[in-house]
Amino acid sequence: SSRTVECRVRHSDGSWRHTETRMTNRLDVPEVGGIVFNTSDVTDHHNLVAELRHQAFHDPLTGLANRVLFSSMIEQALVAARRDGGMVAVLYCDLDGMKRVNDSLGSSVGETALTAVAGRLRGCVRKPDSVSRLGGYEFGILLDRLITPVDATMAMERIMDALRQPFQLVGAQVDVQPQIGVAVSISGEESAEDLLSNAAVAMRQARVFEGGYALFD
Repeated sequence: SSRTVECRVRHSDGSWRHTETRMTNRLDVPEVGGIVFNTSDVTDHHNLVAELRHQAFHDPLTGLANRVLFSSMIEQALVAARRDGGMVAVLYCDLDGMKRVNDSLGSSVGETALTAVAGRLRGCVRKPDSVSRLGGYEFGILLDRLITPVDATMAMERIMDALRQPFQLVGAQVDVQPQIGVAVSISGEESAEDLLSNAAVAMRQARVFEGGYALFD
């Protein structure tokens, strides 16, 4: 019989290596009479698996969570809200100015602008919150462990203020023209897709009424 154990060990150069040790019982073999250990360095394989897993759940441009991972994060927050209380809110942000940026300044500047937007969004949220790139010019923000719906409105206003400030990129001033919708779950009974859909509806209302942001009710 045999058993395999994976370990993380410190290399002499200070780095960490991942190893796989296979232990095989050879007590019944007279010429062996013991347990045989075979250890292999599987660091490259481990890193490749970790990279593939990261790519499956993150946006390659901004490094933010993608829609699949973001939906999972919302579901986890809703489960915790049902168990412990508190509120969960989802913000759906679309950047109306990005098409003009790409058309006039090129896709390279557009990608730089999206990366800059991701950085500002990260700087606007608390530690329990999460930011996602949903696709194209759309971003999602999960606000977790809220006390009242007012907390979501205040966060939305803070994010709007940050994104309304022009971006200075490669000598060009870029205005991304954000539109944001927010949906709040008070009971935690909604699904992740419900909250995302409701926030998207609120975002479209904000665009129609040119208010910048709107709350789904």
